[in-house]
Amino acid sequence: MILKLNTWIRWVLYILLFASGGSLIAISLIIFPSVKLESLLRLFCKLCIICFGVRIKVTGEKNIPFSGSVITFNHNSFLDHFVVVGYLKSLMFGVEKASNHKIPMYGFISKKWGNIGIDRGNRSQSVKALEDLKVRLKNGGNLIIAPEGTRKPVGPLKPFKKGTFYFATQMDAPIIPITLIGMPRYNPDGIFYVHPGKTVTMHIGKKIETKGKTLEEVLEETKEYYENKIEELDSNKSGQTPVF
Repeated sequence: MILKLNTWIRWVLYILLFASGGSLIAISLIIFPSVKLESLLRLFCKLCIICFGVRIKVTGEKNIPFSGSVITFNHNSFLDHFVVVGYLKSLMFGVEKASNHKIPMYGFISKKWGNIGIDRGNRSQSVKALEDLKVRLKNGGNLIIAPEGTRKPVGPLKPFKKGTFYFATQMDAPIIPITLIGMPRYNPDGIFYVHPGKTVTMHIGKKIETKGKTLEEVLEETKEYYENKIEELDSNKSGQTPVF
């Protein structure tokens, strides 16, 4: 009962914050280019995380890229994007389902920020989206994407989608793997219930080069990295069952 009440209170606070903060960002994007609003977006994401009561520990900050990289992360919770965008000091844009651009306010902000919508069921649109991504990356910034495609609350990694690695190898863009540990302990169902006070670790790994490698080689190298890093980081939480 206490967990449900606490969760509802935090969701109400989050909705109020999202409505007010989202409106401010939306208005600002009408006036200023997204590159001028990095700090504002980062602050907004951090406030969302604070609202839900989760603590973030960042390691590997020396590996943060300036631009021209593909940033990947393992996907457990709806909060993952807030963590990565809020605590990674780097200019980023993303890819997401094209249908997300139809969501009121969020869709407007996403498109104005330069995020690319992909319709997985429309091959020609997907090809065009990849071309748009190439242009976007050349113009500066880093692509952020979850290679699993969708979140999984708990358990081993889902199979990686090839699109992430196709794009990275086509552009010879290095992959910067970000590992999130502890989110399922905080947000066990990946969607609604939260356990405030838990610590989530965000580790920024060394770049994985793609030049001269095939898509399959880069995919397997990245997947192996995640499997090893998740086991390494999670085993450091003594007395706890490994949870990805």
